[in-house]
Amino acid sequence: MSQSHSENIFKALEIDYYKFKPKKIVKELKHNHNEKLVRFLIAMFKKNINIQPHKINERTKRDSLLAELKVATSDQEIIEKIDKLQKLCICAEKIYDAIKLNLSNLAISKKSPEIQCWAVIRRAQKEISFLKDETKKHLENIDQGSKIYDVSTAFLQNEDGKSYSPDGVITKTVDYLSLTLKMFSFNHKLINGKLTIIPDAVEVEEEDLEDAGRIFSNSILWFALESSVETCLLFDYELNEYNSTNLPEGLEDSGLDVFYAFELTKDIFIRADFISNERLYSKLSQNFIEAMYKYNIHKTVDDSMLNLSTLDNGRSVTVSEFPAYVALLETLCLSDENMLVSGLTLREWVRCYSALEKLAKLSEKKEIYTLSELNAIFLLVGISSDKSKIFIDHVSFGMESRDLYDSPLLKLKSGKYLFCSIGYFSPGISNIILSQFSSLKVDLSKKGFGFEKEMHDMLSDLKMNYQYFKFKRGTEEYEYDAIVVLDDKVFVLECKNTNLSGGSVNKAYKKKEFFIETAQQVKRLVQGLKDHPDVFQDKFGLDINAYEVIPVIVNNLPFSLPGKFNDVYITDFSALSKILHNSHIGGIRIQNNHGELKSSNTPLHQLWESNTLQASDLINQFEKPIQLSEFFKSTVVARHSLPISHNAAFGISTFEGDIDRLREYRRKRMDSLYKATSITE
Repeated sequence: MSQSHSENIFKALEIDYYKFKPKKIVKELKHNHNEKLVRFLIAMFKKNINIQPHKINERTKRDSLLAELKVATSDQEIIEKIDKLQKLCICAEKIYDAIKLNLSNLAISKKSPEIQCWAVIRRAQKEISFLKDETKKHLENIDQGSKIYDVSTAFLQNEDGKSYSPDGVITKTVDYLSLTLKMFSFNHKLINGKLTIIPDAVEVEEEDLEDAGRIFSNSILWFALESSVETCLLFDYELNEYNSTNLPEGLEDSGLDVFYAFELTKDIFIRADFISNERLYSKLSQNFIEAMYKYNIHKTVDDSMLNLSTLDNGRSVTVSEFPAYVALLETLCLSDENMLVSGLTLREWVRCYSALEKLAKLSEKKEIYTLSELNAIFLLVGISSDKSKIFIDHVSFGMESRDLYDSPLLKLKSGKYLFCSIGYFSPGISNIILSQFSSLKVDLSKKGFGFEKEMHDMLSDLKMNYQYFKFKRGTEEYEYDAIVVLDDKVFVLECKNTNLSGGSVNKAYKKKEFFIETAQQVKRLVQGLKDHPDVFQDKFGLDINAYEVIPVIVNNLPFSLPGKFNDVYITDFSALSKILHNSHIGGIRIQNNHGELKSSNTPLHQLWESNTLQASDLINQFEKPIQLSEFFKSTVVARHSLPISHNAAFGISTFEGDIDRLREYRRKRMDSLYKATSITE
């Protein structure tokens, strides 16, 4: 069977699976059972199409398909996967149905789509307004010498005295409003092409706002369920059902008749993915603060907005604009600043989002804009009409939008736009742009994103014994991004310029699959050196057989794993650069000298065992990355019980960051920093 013929067969089988038509798939199982067919079916079992929250009639067809597949095969792996999938489908859909019943029983559900839509918008705005007031009170009470400029670093206390991040609450509110609007779009057919078109604004009553709060509560349930189900599908977790006779420990006296439990903590990759997103956010926030303090960025802000017609005159719209741009340039390793990314330069992306941040602060009472008004605002800050149109198209909310951070413009039926500014109290522009790039499927590996060049420049500046090259033997071609010789080790570095998941389960899974594939590629490169020792002899003048060859994947964004993954180390440029350049990791101390902000760095953690870098130092870093330590120490298994009704609930066990633990860990580190500085000063 030719490869093209085989591909055509599996394409046809995939179409049939999506239609839940078993005939051809059953035939293949009975007559052409092979490893490729097994892989195909396992891949299909991971698809969201298996779960039908809305189309009840499709459930019967799916159940019939799975039942027929199970009868047609003797493959134990497939049978086990089907059993697990069937249980997931039944339980998840029971929960979806219960949530939909909750929503349909609300008084507001009997009202017009206009009232429903604007009630949830007003409710979200009301909650964010409360957080703004609380955060401003908190910041006003902070000593001027250490005043925080970014809400992401502020912590409030709830009624129980437990710390929480207002930034985290804002994020959840934005998430739930985004999800709720998508639900309305689907239920009320508010979709036009890729855009969601919401009704024009209407007045809502207090009781509508109360019901909107209940809609949010059920949106929380829906969002948590959706994410948990997808995690089960992709990472082979189980959803377990308990009844009143065998409830999990701690729920025996809860009065529940049924409890569904998601245990989502067994895969280390999930934890590493969570930490990578936290690290990126922390890194970008740190870059923001350092840049602001180092260069006194707040002095570049043009509050009059009269000197912003060009993007390169040293003026900025907000304090976050320049730090965000610098952080993104470094993070993306963008060598060509004029390179267009989905129609805009990176500088234009940052300026446009900064303009939205400014607009959110200037126009708290104005929220609806015509297209002409938006164009005029962007023109005022140096963005041409053509570029303005591109940006507005990208940030107009639709079913494919990730959330209202990335796409805060909601198009109204009248053709005007609602600027949903609730997330723009502390927008985190760097994160938003990276998320938007991920949604737009920006190819970070293409020319212009010069990660490999960045790596070569660094290794060259450090005078490391390294080479990059490619060679061919017969039909086999081998291309090496960087090979470093250090002591008795040869490190084969494979550079990968990729996006992080941004919290998307699907993207996290794709990243895991990507690393599995890349690990095989790097191991092939290692074998190529061993099979053709003459190449290494020619490039380095050394015998490859005298060295231990170590494969390493190096990510441009901060994603590392402790230890080996499929026999390959996975690190990132930030962590690798740190250990290659410095014998230690330092802590930043900020001082405010009469309005002039200055920073100083003090050693906190030793990276090298001696005065010079050794191969063993690199191995130690790969095995136990110091950059992950504070996140591992502050990441906990959180167990949440989410009530569906008076007698039913589902629970989720997942990884979360514990703010109080993180603060305590950082406090101890900073105490040691201050002790060190007081001794030396």
